[in-house]
Amino acid sequence: LAFNALYNCMQFWYAQQACQMDLRLPLLGPGFQLSGSFFNIADCLAIVLVTPVAVVVINPMLESVCRGHFDHRAKFLLGMMIAGASVLLAARLEVLRKSTPVLPVASNCAPPGVGMSDVQAAWMMLPFFFMGVAEIYTQPTLLHMAYSRSPPSMRTLAMAASFFIAAVSSALFALLVSAMSPYMPNDLNRGH
Repeated sequence: LAFNALYNCMQFWYAQQACQMDLRLPLLGPGFQLSGSFFNIADCLAIVLVTPVAVVVINPMLESVCRGHFDHRAKFLLGMMIAGASVLLAARLEVLRKSTPVLPVASNCAPPGVGMSDVQAAWMMLPFFFMGVAEIYTQPTLLHMAYSRSPPSMRTLAMAASFFIAAVSSALFALLVSAMSPYMPNDLNRGH
């Protein structure tokens, strides 16, 4: 549940935040704008690009530094710290975004009438990328731990339970967002 709480921030808040940043790409035409969810590609790129580096370079280095104690717990903790850094970076970018002037251009992915702030949305690739790196250390670690510590007859159930818990976490996040919606404006510039 812990990692999924941070991961759900990426799925919901990061995209909403990016939608109120400058999404224009002048090279593709004067009115062309990206969607805020476009930057989720950085999460995918982090997984594809950093996984081999983690397996071949980072993990062996951490194994030697930790003298063989870079176990499931340490990998999960590292992933949680990186995910926390991702959320803190996104929060810092939000403070920066709110402090810049709003452009006289409406965002195509924000609610109607909401303008874009004068901050390039490309900055959102950083928190998305960090969350992808965090996934490398949390998701496979949890699945491996559940699988390897289960008796052979219970391994399928352990995997199903792991995915069920992730789904419950997403459902709880959706309920929380729904319950808090009266206090969260569609225009993030009007929020606190």
